[in-house]
Amino acid sequence: MMTSDGKLRTYLLHTPPGYDGQEGLSLVLNLHFYGGTGEAQAAVTGMSGKADAENFIVVYPDGLGSPAGWNDYDSLFVRELIDTVCSRYAVDSTRIYMTGYSAGALMSYWMACKLSGRIAAFAPVAGTMLTYDWSGCYPDKPLSIISFNARDDQLVPYAGDGEYLKGVENTMADWANRLECDIGPDTFYNEQGALRQTWSRPDSTCELALWTTDEGDHMWPTDSSPHKLSANDLMWEFFKTHPLTDWKPGVEEARPEVTDYPLVELDPNNPYLTGKSAAIRFSLPEPGYVRIDIFDALGRRVAVALEGIVDKGEHKLNFVSENIRSGVYFYRLSTLQGTQTKKIIVVK
Repeated sequence: MMTSDGKLRTYLLHTPPGYDGQEGLSLVLNLHFYGGTGEAQAAVTGMSGKADAENFIVVYPDGLGSPAGWNDYDSLFVRELIDTVCSRYAVDSTRIYMTGYSAGALMSYWMACKLSGRIAAFAPVAGTMLTYDWSGCYPDKPLSIISFNARDDQLVPYAGDGEYLKGVENTMADWANRLECDIGPDTFYNEQGALRQTWSRPDSTCELALWTTDEGDHMWPTDSSPHKLSANDLMWEFFKTHPLTDWKPGVEEARPEVTDYPLVELDPNNPYLTGKSAAIRFSLPEPGYVRIDIFDALGRRVAVALEGIVDKGEHKLNFVSENIRSGVYFYRLSTLQGTQTKKIIVVK
């Protein structure tokens, strides 16, 4: 249980029997279907058994709403859930992965757009990309995806719905183009006729894999399915070979450690938020996602001052505070490398 964006959020977490808190283990986030729960997702996928066999941690978050689902604001919850689990358990930060079923698969694709700097690889099952998500999809670095879909899926049509859902093969082709992961596709059929298509990059920083079956409907593939295809087994083998990489475009320097946080401070010439606006200065060691939230003394978010992709270097944000009353506040700058929080005194 945790609080994110002022809301109480819940999740089911499973550790393997041999977990002792000494060795950092891989972490898999497993997102449920529309109307589901983390507990239901654990039952449908059977992934806790795979975690026991392969010695990794799996967490099943709960969506919000009735029926419960996923939305863009859940991207903050996912980021904070990763931080929370990593602070409470021994996790290998280079081996954090995500899968999802149905609506959870759609959310997994969106997280691939948003969190390629934290999550190494993704495994959507019985899902595809939302058409309008693609226009805002600019991952920070190459990533790897393995997807599982059936041609007879009635809920998420393999060819898309012509409006909201992209076709499965079009989705993979678009990812291949955007990530320049366009060597392929190489094809392979298993003995039961399931088709695997794979794409790669010359620098081996990205791999895309699509498993397609003629039958399977809108189900999580298992060994007992007609094509003898176990999503758990295949995605875990895929995950194991795709840790987070140190890739940077055209730069040979090492990736900054998670302790290399950005510098954040109020403008020294204006240490208080007075009048209608004040400047918040910060610097980034590399380009990436930045969000600046303003909280009151009770921890309630009162404003989002900035959210988006920001270039590396020094920055000055002129924050408009005319709708905030006098008092003590805090602003938190979040990046994929970490967060910093500073106090603000608003005087009007």
